[in-house]
Amino acid sequence: TALNLHGSRAQALMAAGLRTVRGDVAAAGPGDAVWLAPDVGDAEADRLARGLHGKGVPLFGTRRGHLDAGCSVVVRCDPRDAGMLAAALARRILDGEAPGEIGVRRVARRRLELNLDAARRLGHDVPLAVVAAADHVLPSLGRRE
Repeated sequence: TALNLHGSRAQALMAAGLRTVRGDVAAAGPGDAVWLAPDVGDAEADRLARGLHGKGVPLFGTRRGHLDAGCSVVVRCDPRDAGMLAAALARRILDGEAPGEIGVRRVARRRLELNLDAARRLGHDVPLAVVAAADHVLPSLGRRE
């Protein structure tokens, strides 16, 4: 389940067999996961995390604020990498290349950040392989299992 998507992003997810919703995800249950688009605010992410408390539904975000708001996993691009790509693009344009002829590149490096307390509150386990691959882990402050 993805929250608050429109247009081509929503169509791409539906083509992959996922459903998109706007607003309420109260029907989400075990086996589902909720992904928040970058335009979902931190207050909304906090509200959703509270609504999913104990349901076993992972809540994925795309901004650092989502991690603090209660998402268990956040995947975002590293701003330094995006900045380097922008600077390289600007340099090529300043060197005389036509902007319309320069290919678009995606940021290859992404940051994987985990909030183990949020995962515990949401009622799901983060696989050890995901924890091992994480760039940043907020430790669980509750009891250790």
